[in-house]
Amino acid sequence: MDNKYIELFQLIEDILIKQEAQKMRGLNDYNMVNVVRKASHEVGMHSNVIYSLINPNGLHYQNDLFLNLFIEKVLNIRLKDFGKVLEVNVEEQTNKNRRIDFTIKSENYLIGIEMKVNARDLKNQIFDYFESLQKELNEQKICMYYLTKDGKDASQASTKGIDIERISFQEHILDWLNACQNEVKNITNLNVALEDYKNIVKKVTNKYKGNVVSIEEELLKSNKHLKNALLLDKKMNHIKGKVLNRFFEDIEISLGKEFTSVTKEVGNVDKDRVFDEKKCINLYSKTKYKPKHFGVFFDCKFFNNLYLSIELHVGHLYYGLVKLKNFKLIPLTDNDRELFKGISSEKNTRYVKKITNTLSDENILDFGNSKLKDEIVQFIHQVKENQK
Repeated sequence: MDNKYIELFQLIEDILIKQEAQKMRGLNDYNMVNVVRKASHEVGMHSNVIYSLINPNGLHYQNDLFLNLFIEKVLNIRLKDFGKVLEVNVEEQTNKNRRIDFTIKSENYLIGIEMKVNARDLKNQIFDYFESLQKELNEQKICMYYLTKDGKDASQASTKGIDIERISFQEHILDWLNACQNEVKNITNLNVALEDYKNIVKKVTNKYKGNVVSIEEELLKSNKHLKNALLLDKKMNHIKGKVLNRFFEDIEISLGKEFTSVTKEVGNVDKDRVFDEKKCINLYSKTKYKPKHFGVFFDCKFFNNLYLSIELHVGHLYYGLVKLKNFKLIPLTDNDRELFKGISSEKNTRYVKKITNTLSDENILDFGNSKLKDEIVQFIHQVKENQK
């Protein structure tokens, strides 16, 4: 093996050892808020958290502290100019049955904030919000803000040409959260909650760095190792294909000791249906026409022309039952599917159970000694038992 790759693999192994040592010392990336909601969830995550902070009557009991900082850091308006706050709302309904993400109303301003994390703009959306606020106008100034991950502009179809202020999570919201933390740094639970939300914002803006050392960070420190990793990356699709091919070969050998492989016979009838190295490699290559389904087949002495199949189908690995007549696939009957009961089933399909798709999983790398093999053998015996 090339020395440059040996050195690279040693570096990665050292990083993995360091990761485990750090975890043993208590370093972690646990975030309770993120457990409850996905980082990119607009309403369930960001609307709820931001509103809980800017609401003067929130359970943080800091009155308008976080709201005032929001006005200054995010809206970029001086407090003395903003005037007395009259209302702070989340998901306020308009006369056109739409909901403005946030509204903040004062003696001098009517603020509307439309937030987009991953969702697309809707036709006339921001313009409709603007019109809704206009109906409440009483000498105040209307300002529409567009909050996105990176401060991108709203579409013309949404604004219909009205002026908007662009604000971002990666700059304005993070600055605001830092300012909030600075004010409550001695209040432990608030400080922790703000830190958790800051980390979520960093995740959606791709700025998050975990507490545990990462392979990516370590590779970026050395151009030499980075270059070797990039060279290796060019070969990875080919390697992945060979790993998948070896997985199917291992199945043939391991299960073939107890059951009769009919993979070759199925291939004689439909060559696209069975695995080979070329198909496995093409699955991970940039070729336009990727194989959709292939695998291995076994005669396990089931009744009614049923056979065991372990196949890759549209990017996922499954094991289960197929029905073959002269080694050609025919549809399963309802009676055949009754055999799935008490085992596990994928509804309305010949497959019984999805297998991990992670090539680094031990079930893939060492099928002969894996829990997956034991599980499939148990499944075969259960099917036989159900056929009695």
